[in-house]
Amino acid sequence: LMGVGIEVSGTHEVEAYRWSGSTWTNQVVATDTTNASSSGNEQGAVFDIEWESNSGDGLVIYATTATSNEIKYKVLSGGSWGSEQGGFNTNANGAVTVWVNAEGDQQSDRIAVATNDTSNDFNGAVWKTDGSTAGFTVLATDGTIEGGNGTTAGPAYTDVQWEQTGSEFMYVLMDAGAGDTGAYIRVTCSGSCSVTTSQTTITTTGLTDDAQMIRTAASRNSDDIMMLLTDNDNNLITQHWNGSAWESGDSGVLENTLSLCSSDSNGNGCSAMPATFTYIPYSAWSRNWKFWQGTDTTDTPTNQLANENVTPSGFNSSNGKFRLRFSVVELSGTGQDNARKKLQYATADPDSSATTWTDVDDPGGTGAVWRYVDCNGGSGVCDDNGALGGTTLSGSPTTGWWTLDKDAAGGSTMDHAALQLRELEFSVEAYYATSSTTYYFRMYDVDQGKPVRREQDNDGSNDCASSSCTYPSLTTASGSLSVDIVDGSGVPVSSPSMVMSSVSLSFVYQTATGSFGAASQKVRVSNTTGTPTWTLSLAASASTAVWDSAGTDYDFNDPTAGAGDGGDTDSVGGRMTIDPSVSTITPKSGCSTTDLTKGSQTGYSEGVTNSITLVTAGSSANTNCYWDITGVGIAQTIPAEQPIASDYNISMTVSVVAS
Repeated sequence: LMGVGIEVSGTHEVEAYRWSGSTWTNQVVATDTTNASSSGNEQGAVFDIEWESNSGDGLVIYATTATSNEIKYKVLSGGSWGSEQGGFNTNANGAVTVWVNAEGDQQSDRIAVATNDTSNDFNGAVWKTDGSTAGFTVLATDGTIEGGNGTTAGPAYTDVQWEQTGSEFMYVLMDAGAGDTGAYIRVTCSGSCSVTTSQTTITTTGLTDDAQMIRTAASRNSDDIMMLLTDNDNNLITQHWNGSAWESGDSGVLENTLSLCSSDSNGNGCSAMPATFTYIPYSAWSRNWKFWQGTDTTDTPTNQLANENVTPSGFNSSNGKFRLRFSVVELSGTGQDNARKKLQYATADPDSSATTWTDVDDPGGTGAVWRYVDCNGGSGVCDDNGALGGTTLSGSPTTGWWTLDKDAAGGSTMDHAALQLRELEFSVEAYYATSSTTYYFRMYDVDQGKPVRREQDNDGSNDCASSSCTYPSLTTASGSLSVDIVDGSGVPVSSPSMVMSSVSLSFVYQTATGSFGAASQKVRVSNTTGTPTWTLSLAASASTAVWDSAGTDYDFNDPTAGAGDGGDTDSVGGRMTIDPSVSTITPKSGCSTTDLTKGSQTGYSEGVTNSITLVTAGSSANTNCYWDITGVGIAQTIPAEQPIASDYNISMTVSVVAS
């Protein structure tokens, strides 16, 4: 937003504009009859503009000649300005307002406003005191601040500034009289805003004459605030708020020949703001990166997925794991302590401002596309805030730390010194990633509330090992449909087996039972293709297979009654029946069993029923999911007088086929 004060035929007109990214648009004439139009001392700062931090709406706030609610405002929302609204009364209605200053809270939609006028009045108000309800609430006033001091009646005698965190701000103002001292009022916003420190003097001893200016600047890395003060003797001093208190004394006179006026008695040509201050913020930029195997459990990984700054391909989108080593450099000369950098991902152009980035989720996060994972499942390696033991990237970085949490406060290891290049690691697993997709990753500085962008300076030298610094990226494999037997941790079982109930020798046929799919040996179907339909089935290794032993065998697919031998190709009896209807299907978290149908109780019959369907997935079933099947009922009839043996076994095959 831009606000402009223009003299039009002897009156002062306030206009506001919005920059769209390519042109100035959304012009609005806020007022054409401000108090400024009737005051020769007016310095042109009877308005200000500010954005709400969350909603994206903007405000122009300005003083008028009204006898009540003389502070007015208009709201820019959705690309259009609303009508003029009454804001609040000043301390002395009808006085000439000569200063309006607005500052937005970076944590909410609140906007704090400070004004002063020719009647030595200060007014402090806040927009949306509860964070959401439109309107101004006056929180503080003073009728004895510095005013017309023989030099000018319109300098910046008041200011307002938010701390970086916590939705706390303070008004500052200059008291009247030679050798003026500053004062402050601190406000805390939690639910609503209230004064938590009433007007209190700030220790300032370096000024020797009437005040000219009080201005503040907030640090972007902490709750520190710097305050500048000037007087008519051309002196400049500073005072410092350290986040909880002002220093015991000011800086002393930093300059005594400010360009204020030709003499103290000259009522013309004074500068309202002859000095300014800015913090040099911590400035982090990402450089080199490399993906390593997530199954590598050593402190410093040795099994790479691809070369440095090269995109790995064919990554398992269902449960693949990687360890990303990622370097970051500080370039402004200001360090940062105990500050978390989390990892974010996107699938669109990483260099576009329109791209949406999403946090990598915490370990065990349900429904996550990507989530952190401890690479060794123990302590000492891949622990959040733990120090790395070695580096792997170009540029000679110093060792940094592991990040495995997106929400926790920054830890003691998470320090980044001025101009330092550090190597960090993020250990991550795919949980609900999409197949055949390229994912981009970037760091996000939680303390600063902004992304760490790739270094892209044009200083004549290349600071990355590749032709230019890029964001880390990897491409997932094309989708697959598979089935496996896995343990309780999802790890494939190398030699899965199941045991039927024991029976004794009998002179009549009998039935043994069992259950296919236990907690330690689950049947897992994974589908990361774009086709939702599939069929899971169970069959013997061959239709002519039998329950084999060193002694006498028996059959699994002879439908003859009483487990007798029928007309199939072998000379033994017995039949296995499968009952999928009693099984349990447990989907991956974030997935469902929608349109999954269990099979019905069915017995094998050689040449007729060689394979039995356990589960069928319809067209509305999920994709990019897995399902664990347990508790499939199995019954086997055993012929009469079948010899006792402990080595009866039969090989079965479970398979899944797209349909």
